[in-house]
Amino acid sequence: MASRSIGDNVFKGMSLCLTEYSKRNTMDVIPSLLLSVALCSTLTVCLPQPRGEGPSASGLPSDFLWGVATAAYQIEGAWKEDGKGPSIWDEYSHQPGNIDDGSNGDVACDSYHKWQEDMEILKLMRVKHYRFSLSWPRLLPDGTKGSLNTKAVAYYMNIIKALKDNGIIPLITLYHWDLPKTLQDKYGGWLNESIIPLFKDYAEVCFKTFGDQVKHWLTFNEPWCVSVLGYEVGQMAPGIKLAGTGAYRAAHTILKAHAEVYHMYHEKYNTDKSEYIKRNTMDVIPSLLLSVALCSTLTVCLPQPRGEGPSASGLPSDFLWGVATAAYQIEGAWKEDGKGPSIWDEYSHKPGNIDDGSNGDVACDSYHKWQEDMEILKLMRVKHYRFSLSWPRLLPDGTKGSLNTKAVAYYMNIIKALKDNGIIPLITLYHWDLPKTLQDKYGGWLNESIIPLFKDYAEVCFKTFGDQVKHWLTFNEPWCVSVLGYEVGQMAPGIKLAGTGAYRAAHTILKAHAEVYHMYHEKYNTDKSGKISITLNSDWSEPKTKTAEDAEAAERSQQFSLGWFAHPVYANGDYPDVMKWTVGNRSKAENLNQSRLPEFTDDEKARIKGTFDFFGLNTYSTNLITGAKTTGAGYFQDIGVASSKDPKWKTSGSSWLTVVPWGMRRILNWIKQQYSNPPVIITENGISDRNTTIPGIYRDYWRIGYYRGYISNMIDAVVKDKCNVIGYTAWSVMDNFEWSRGYSEKFGMYHVNFSDPQRPRTPKESSVYYSMIIKANGIPKYTPRSFHVVDEN
Repeated sequence: MASRSIGDNVFKGMSLCLTEYSKRNTMDVIPSLLLSVALCSTLTVCLPQPRGEGPSASGLPSDFLWGVATAAYQIEGAWKEDGKGPSIWDEYSHQPGNIDDGSNGDVACDSYHKWQEDMEILKLMRVKHYRFSLSWPRLLPDGTKGSLNTKAVAYYMNIIKALKDNGIIPLITLYHWDLPKTLQDKYGGWLNESIIPLFKDYAEVCFKTFGDQVKHWLTFNEPWCVSVLGYEVGQMAPGIKLAGTGAYRAAHTILKAHAEVYHMYHEKYNTDKSEYIKRNTMDVIPSLLLSVALCSTLTVCLPQPRGEGPSASGLPSDFLWGVATAAYQIEGAWKEDGKGPSIWDEYSHKPGNIDDGSNGDVACDSYHKWQEDMEILKLMRVKHYRFSLSWPRLLPDGTKGSLNTKAVAYYMNIIKALKDNGIIPLITLYHWDLPKTLQDKYGGWLNESIIPLFKDYAEVCFKTFGDQVKHWLTFNEPWCVSVLGYEVGQMAPGIKLAGTGAYRAAHTILKAHAEVYHMYHEKYNTDKSGKISITLNSDWSEPKTKTAEDAEAAERSQQFSLGWFAHPVYANGDYPDVMKWTVGNRSKAENLNQSRLPEFTDDEKARIKGTFDFFGLNTYSTNLITGAKTTGAGYFQDIGVASSKDPKWKTSGSSWLTVVPWGMRRILNWIKQQYSNPPVIITENGISDRNTTIPGIYRDYWRIGYYRGYISNMIDAVVKDKCNVIGYTAWSVMDNFEWSRGYSEKFGMYHVNFSDPQRPRTPKESSVYYSMIIKANGIPKYTPRSFHVVDEN
């Protein structure tokens, strides 16, 4: 309720702002305001106060910072003097009808010539800080760093020196709405992300020139006004009216520009962390105001009270926090630049296969927007990024002779950008998008003839990217590929072979995994710096009752799902005994000559056993399991259980996903006990929703609660139970194509507007919270009220 009232007030304030800006021109308010305040200061504040009538003890600290503010265009004037270039406000105010009284800022308060008089006012008022802005077109007349105006430098240097000589802290705004006109004309201003490096260049000029004297900066003033009034309704410069998109596009660019400047400042120009004033006073400025773009609500960035900083989680300092995506789900460009068709291209194009009738032809358009995605990863502070390569993009017909150089360049750009930003690439070789040609010719994973082709594909990847990439996964969730793709036909390639399809596909996949694992270590990891494994999916199976029968059923369920693939790789090279016994006996009862579950030879068992460097685990939820009698041939019938959910468990946008955080701890302990505590990277974990309205799209407090609950249980498994978990990966960075659910289910921490051809990304509150977790290396004790978080432990 508190957060809602805060949000309501914000929107009311925005409405008032819009109304006032439409009714009047604010430039002429500044001189009268300054004079009024100065007179008040002279007549009241500076006069001796009668005894006993001094200011009451307010409770504020003695060093609380009182200040006043101005902005360059509103007071400086001298609009074309001493080499200054035109701004969008020069142009806008010169157009008849834009300003209520027909005036402009050509002269304004004439502070370009009268700055010394202004300084006397500040001294009379006894302010502790003065906030003012630099004029980008005055400093860089054409907007670029090559056009530095030395007269402008001298002007601002005089102001800064005078402030410091009088004990007044300068608080400088880099952008207070006066964009160089040349950049609006050439790029479209803040609608075009090409302006970001130019703003960064301008900021760097300011930091280099004034940074030794100025220690407190603001990147942007009121981006809401810039975005909405400037680019949506056209009531302020540059006067653009793009209803429905203009504000969002401009705001998106501004937030990214802010982040770039923030990081540059702290990495290059604030290395000594100097001149920060005491906590709860001026040090709010760099930490709060320069960080606000990362926050969906102001409270996120407030300084934490002493003693309530992030707790020591017990996780190692090199714990790997990351996020994940998959090629088909985000890339789009389904037939661009030589890409071949995949089984998911074909499957999604068939009517009835996808819930909402959509497909991945464009998806998030990450093939064209990968640089924007990279900015998101940097903002989130992730240590690793798990993504997949598209086999049919790299090898359009599935064979090594069809190498697509444009695909190589695309993935090389991503890998280089990741490494340049200190982010570890964790690459999945196969995330379900089999080249269609191999399904048509061989029957896909039902045919072991595909194994050497997968090995060839993997070798192309190792040869091409292996010197830059040291962390690999062979397959993502072979359970889904086998059961949903080849047994029940609910995912590509949509084959229904009840009783045999899943087991045959899984058998092929396990052998293909082993071949690639050995090839990597024998040929491409001679220095032992690389790691390769497989990622398996499983929810936790909890006995529905305390009976021995349900305990046995739950264990059988766990072995049929996770043990099916984990036992051959992490134990003895063979399937779990309960699977062999169960499927064998049921096959015999069906009058079959051999088990429907294929057998490995002794050589194959030896080849598969131990083919891991870590345990990749995708886990999301928990099921209640009880034994059940089943008839007929089929994978689910073989398990012989009934699965259900506790009605008290919180739900999600997916029917199968309920929120049961303690299941995370239990499945990690099961892996520890079954497989001698291997190093585990949680390669996927997250929650879906189906929100389509604002602000629900962005206020995903249930996702924050989910992450806090599941990660807390992971930490307990590590710290209290000594489970060897070395990394955690959130699914997913952004909303994407969720396979057979299309775009109806959303797992992203960034919202993607799939109805907009530009596919704009907008952060949700969960993205902020997850970045806080990464920074804290665990669950921070301080959680803003605005997150509406309910404990999920």
